[in-house]
Amino acid sequence: MARLNVLVVEDNVVLAELVTDMVESMGHSVVLDHSAEAALKRLSTSHMDVLLTDMSLGNGLSGIELLTVAGDRAPQTVIFMSGSPAPEHLPEAALYLGKPFTWQQLERVFARATG
Repeated sequence: MARLNVLVVEDNVVLAELVTDMVESMGHSVVLDHSAEAALKRLSTSHMDVLLTDMSLGNGLSGIELLTVAGDRAPQTVIFMSGSPAPEHLPEAALYLGKPFTWQQLERVFARATG
């Protein structure tokens, strides 16, 4: 798998660091934001290959709203994480990863997303 630029958006600090470490261990370059608003600013100035975002991001925009607002700035590859069951309708071409997940599950969803 090629080295990808991955934007991780997760409001839980401990989980954010864990996911960042997991994605980096897969050989990818990772930047981390703790809110959709910070991620929007980053997407306006940086190219990202993959957006890996929590669906629920605390008091701000949700992961789905982040994708909607980002529009053309959003990467083509989007993976939503959530501790809740997968919603019936995800944005087109987006993938879902249920929390908690293993390194192997993360690796499989990356392979599907970038395949």
